[in-house]
Amino acid sequence: MIKKARKKKVKLPVKNSLNFLLLILSILEAVCIVVQTAFLAKAIVFLFDGNYNIEKEAFLFFIGYILRTVFLHLQQYFTELEAVKLEKKLRYNLLNSYLTNGLDFVQKEGTGKSVTLSIEGIGQVKNFFELNVSKRIRSVIIPTFIVFFIFYTDRISAIMISSFLPVIVIFMILLGVTARDMADKQYKKYRMLSNNFIDTIRGIESLKFLGISKNYLPVMEEKNKEYRKSTMTTLKYAFLNSFALDILTTLAIAFLAVRLGILLLEGDVYLLPSLTVLLIAPEFFLPMKQAATDYHASLNGQVAYEELLRIIESKPNFKNKFKDIKSFESISLENVEVKKENSIILKDINLTINNGDKICIVGHSGSGKTTLISILASFLEPTEGIIKLNNEDIELKNSNWISNISYISQFPYIFPMSIKENILFYAKSKVSEERLKEICSIVGLTDFIEKLDNKYDTLIGEGGLELSGGQAQRIAIARSLLSDHKIIILDEPTSHLDIETEFEIKEKLLTLFEDKTVIIATHRLHWLNNMDYIVHMDKGKIVDFEKLDIYRNSFKYDKLKSVLIGGK
Repeated sequence: MIKKARKKKVKLPVKNSLNFLLLILSILEAVCIVVQTAFLAKAIVFLFDGNYNIEKEAFLFFIGYILRTVFLHLQQYFTELEAVKLEKKLRYNLLNSYLTNGLDFVQKEGTGKSVTLSIEGIGQVKNFFELNVSKRIRSVIIPTFIVFFIFYTDRISAIMISSFLPVIVIFMILLGVTARDMADKQYKKYRMLSNNFIDTIRGIESLKFLGISKNYLPVMEEKNKEYRKSTMTTLKYAFLNSFALDILTTLAIAFLAVRLGILLLEGDVYLLPSLTVLLIAPEFFLPMKQAATDYHASLNGQVAYEELLRIIESKPNFKNKFKDIKSFESISLENVEVKKENSIILKDINLTINNGDKICIVGHSGSGKTTLISILASFLEPTEGIIKLNNEDIELKNSNWISNISYISQFPYIFPMSIKENILFYAKSKVSEERLKEICSIVGLTDFIEKLDNKYDTLIGEGGLELSGGQAQRIAIARSLLSDHKIIILDEPTSHLDIETEFEIKEKLLTLFEDKTVIIATHRLHWLNNMDYIVHMDKGKIVDFEKLDIYRNSFKYDKLKSVLIGGK
C-alpha cells in the first residue's frame, strides 16, 4: 500500500508549457553540441594536415560552445522559476494543513519533524525539482540526437555505444532502488533525531533546573551516531553507482576508440568522421551520468516530497460541508468531552456564549481552561458532544471561524521580521503609516519604537532585537486591533508579567474589548471586574457558569478566591 502511494506521490507537478520549453531548449543544446564537436574535429584535422588557417572553424566552435552554455542556463533558469513557485505553494499548503488538522496532529507527527519538513524539507523538494525536471528531458533528448548524428556518420559506432545503454539503465535501476531504500531509512532516522533534538531544546530549562541535562547527552550522541551511519551507507551506494557508470562509459568509449584506431591504420575510414565520433561519444553518456548523480543528490527531496504530500492530503474526517461564517450571534457547547489516550481532559461541558458577552474562565492550573479555550478557538476538536454556531451544528475546524477571531496567547509568537511586518502580519488590507502609528500609540509602543535606530523597520524575533514579555504582548494587541475581529479569545495573557506591566497591558486590552465578544482564561481575579459572566472550572468540569453580578454576592465567590489564592 505504501509503495503504491509512493509511486503516485513522487510524480512532480510539471506544467506542459515548461516541458515544451525545456524540450525546445534541449534540442537546441543538442544541435550546439554537434556543431561544437564537428568544428573542433575539423580544426584538429586541419592542424594535423598542416593547415593553420582555422579561424572560421575556431569561431564556429566558440559560437556553438557559447550558445550551448546559454541554452543550458536558460533551462536551469526556467526550471528554477517553477521550483520557486512550487516551494511557495507547498509551504502554504503545509501550513494550511497544520492549521486545519490542529495541534493534536502536529504533536502526533512530532514537532521536530514538522519544523524540519517546513524549513529544510521544502528546500530539498525545490532542489529535487530543479535537478529532476530539466535533467530528465536532457537525458533523453541529447543522447537520442547524438546517436542519430553518429549513425549518420558511422553506423557501426552508433550500434556499439547504443549496446551499452541497456546495461547502464539496468545497473542504474538496481542501484537506484537500493539507494532509495537506504534514503528512506536515513530520513526516518533524521526525523527521530530532529524530534529528539527539538524536544530536548524546548525542555532544556527544565532539565537544567532538575540537574539531569547531562543525562540526555548520551541519548543525543546515540541518535547522531545512528544517523551518521545511515548517511554513510547511503553515500556508499551513491558513490558505487557513480563509479560503475564511469567504468561502463569509459569501457564503451575505449572499445569505440580501439575500433576506430584499427580502421584508421588500415585506411578503411577517414580521420575527420572518426575523430568527430570519438569526440562526441562522451556527450552521449554525459546527460545520463548527470541524471544518475542528481538522482542521489535529490533522494532526500524525493522522500521529503512524499511526506509533504502525505501531510497536505491528510484531512480531518468532517461530517458536514465547509461552513462560511458571515455573522455571529451565539456559540454553544453541548455535552462536550475531550479525551487524550486514557485520560479525560474535559467532561460534560455545556456553555453558551452570545454576541457581545464578556466571559472569564477561571480555575487553578490543570482545571481544563486552556483545553476549553483551544476548542473555542478551533484548535482542538472535541471527542464527544456538539458545537452549535447561531443554533446550527458546526465543526469549527471545517469553517472560516478562525478568520473571525483574534487569539492572544500567554506567549505570543514574534516572527523574525521587522516591527512593522509583525504588527501588519494579519492585516487583510493596506494599512497607512498614520493608522500604524495610531495603533502603536494606543498599545504604548511609540516611545519604545522611536528610540530605535531603524524605528518600525527594526528586526525583532529570532536573530533580531529581543523583546520583553510586555513588549511582545503589545505587539500581539496591536495585531488584534488592526484585524478588527469581533471575537477575542485570550489564554492567560498577563500571567507571566510583573504587576506594573500587567496593569498597563490590561488597560490596553480593555480598549480592545470595546464592542467585542471576549473570552478570557485566567487565574487572576482582577479580570472579573471587567467581565459579564464567570465560568469556574475544576477537574475538567464547569463548576459554575453565572452572571458576575449574582456570583459576587454568593458564598461561591469567597470560596473561589480562597482556592485561587492558595487556601482550602
